[in-house]
Amino acid sequence: MRGAQHEVCGCFPTGRHYPGIADFLAQAFSRVEGLWEGFPAHQPWAELPLAVIEGDQQTSFDAERIRSTGARAIQINTGKGCHLDARMVGEALQVLEPADGSLLLIENVGNLVCPAVFDLGEAHKVVILSVTEGDDKPIKYPDVFHAADLMIINKIDLLPHVEFDVEAAVAFAHYLDQVHALGGELSLSTRLVEPTPELLELAAAAHDAN
Repeated sequence: MRGAQHEVCGCFPTGRHYPGIADFLAQAFSRVEGLWEGFPAHQPWAELPLAVIEGDQQTSFDAERIRSTGARAIQINTGKGCHLDARMVGEALQVLEPADGSLLLIENVGNLVCPAVFDLGEAHKVVILSVTEGDDKPIKYPDVFHAADLMIINKIDLLPHVEFDVEAAVAFAHYLDQVHALGGELSLSTRLVEPTPELLELAAAAHDAN
């Protein structure tokens, strides 16, 4: 976990231990929650406690979708705020009360600016780039790509219909040395119905981070 560990863990329910936290960063229309809806039923995660924190300015739609899979989830509405912070996450955990040893997944508020610079105590940050956004996003929003351990290129089934160069997007990220730690990028379809091996590997890395 990163530098804010003491701040977040200070708000954790006494005696609980959450070894894996991954923070997902994306634009508002990337539908991040769809990437992990299949986790609760997928081995070995079917037997692993999973908890999800959803961040949006308004509504609880995303948390309701996650809860429908059987996973524990809570919605944080930030109002006019543009990002989650460590205290919001800590307070949400007191309400959510994940089981000891849970894997915690966080969907931050949908933008590529503010969430990049606020530490939630996560083990890994993941940035999601949809092909509808343009292949130059790593150059335009360098901070979030620099902070990420993994870049996911999403909605690749739309590639025949949009102007997006996957190789260029990956090259921009690597040229700026902004995909590090896990050292990779991953392309996914918007129709993804269960986690890919790469996503499961990321979850395992987050869970074992401590």
